[in-house]
Amino acid sequence: MAETSAANSTPTREFTITRVFEAPRRLVFRAWTDHWTGTELVLSTFGGAKVAALRARPAVAITIDAASTPPEVLLIRGPAEVTEVDGIVPEYILAHYRYAGSEQGAANIAAVDHPGTRMFRIAVRPTWVGVLDFQTRLPGGASPEEFDQRGRS
Repeated sequence: MAETSAANSTPTREFTITRVFEAPRRLVFRAWTDHWTGTELVLSTFGGAKVAALRARPAVAITIDAASTPPEVLLIRGPAEVTEVDGIVPEYILAHYRYAGSEQGAANIAAVDHPGTRMFRIAVRPTWVGVLDFQTRLPGGASPEEFDQRGRS
């Protein structure tokens, strides 16, 4: 679904983080900063509160949705492993080329690739995956008929 969605629209990636005091927090990553390696979903950032929150509570829930009708939603849960990287995270480069094409991808990378650049590689190895396609699988495990009747008397 992510490959299809990326080609047709700009999906968003959202992490739901449980902070030290147990309040859920949503951290949004731009769609073009992710890359699937075959075993991990890798996101990249240049640092900040996201890194501190993930290190404090690495258990994450990721939502990848497509702006389509009916909506398609990929749900992923698993631990986030944060690694500091000298230079640009390799998957960040791959993601920019995939989303923006070779010319714009190269320009995007050149704009941030300077001596002394440090990034953080966030790798999530899924321990659970679910799909909501709003045709055969709906929120709450309802059937399409049950979902259609919600809110009706």
